[in-house]
Amino acid sequence: MKGDAPLSEIVLCIDSPGFGGSEKTLMRLIAWLSSVNLLVIHTTKIDGRLRIFLVANGVKTAEIQFGNNNKSGLLHGIWRALITAIQHRNALFIVWAHHQDSNRWLQLTLAILRCKFVLAERLVASDASAFVNSRLSIPIKRFVAPRARAVVLNAYSQVNHYRALFHLPAETNVIVVPNSRPVNAIHERVMDLRTNSTALREELGLADKPTIVCVGRLCEQKNQASLITAMAHLQASDTQLVLIGDGPSRLALEQLAVKVAPGQVTFAFYQVDPIIWLAAADMFVLPSLTEGLPGALIEAMAAELPCIATNIPGNRELISDGETGILVTCGSPEELAQAITKLFVNTTTARKFAAAGLQLVREKYGEGIEKAKWQDLLSAEK
Repeated sequence: MKGDAPLSEIVLCIDSPGFGGSEKTLMRLIAWLSSVNLLVIHTTKIDGRLRIFLVANGVKTAEIQFGNNNKSGLLHGIWRALITAIQHRNALFIVWAHHQDSNRWLQLTLAILRCKFVLAERLVASDASAFVNSRLSIPIKRFVAPRARAVVLNAYSQVNHYRALFHLPAETNVIVVPNSRPVNAIHERVMDLRTNSTALREELGLADKPTIVCVGRLCEQKNQASLITAMAHLQASDTQLVLIGDGPSRLALEQLAVKVAPGQVTFAFYQVDPIIWLAAADMFVLPSLTEGLPGALIEAMAAELPCIATNIPGNRELISDGETGILVTCGSPEELAQAITKLFVNTTTARKFAAAGLQLVREKYGEGIEKAKWQDLLSAEK
């Protein structure tokens, strides 16, 4: 900006609860920033795999707890944020917000001091009810967002929703850098793996029968409980569900599966390579309550699977109901079961959705698009 001091470094501040699609996107961004003076500030809670990645890539790091809550974290969080902003006053800050309140006091401090910062929102709440226990969230965001050099969302369908959710003025610079995956490489690999689907399922310890796969952290947000419950409503009882991921809801979901769908649910837990499981599947289902832009859904479409997802902003970016898949109401196992049954019965429709989904992600969500948009944004700040 005219009159600004030259950009001396980029400070990337992250607040991550686990290891999933957001962290993989973050790792790509860090790799693209390898040629700049980069400092990554993180909390004590980041996943070990992310720590290993930072060390292996020689990234400078600092461990600072800025805090998010309204009580004890307020003064400590703002004080730490103030010190950090002063120490790096010529830097461009990127606040990588896994949740809307991530590093909220840092966001507020940067806005008050008019520092150079970009707010990268990884998850957008479906509606204002998500903030019933954090009433400062909406006014803080309304103050912060217009003062950011840019608010970066990962889905085009979220822009108007985000503006309305936080009542943002028209001049707020909200842009989209879509999540991406190596779409063509995934598709080619899946096609090769599928040459003998029976042997592939045997290798993975699965029965050779209709298979649904869901990839996502086992937590309330991903709502796998609704999908497990839907299995009990299916007309075809020989269908199997494979859940790939781990997380705080693991035990509760295992208990639910034994209770409502005994013998139908396989927990594959975290997989370094989920693509082989997509190759073994007949369908992909994502029952999330909230999403940014789900990388797992992009991968499933790249694998040319028919997809079903809940009707929420992030999922609507990828699934046009009746064109590239089926959208269902959040928290309705009955509706989910009906959609699953429809695609298993009508294979022509399933193939049509799968082909349209593949075409969509090839056109809009390849890695080159994401990288170019980040480069354009950051080069404007140099």
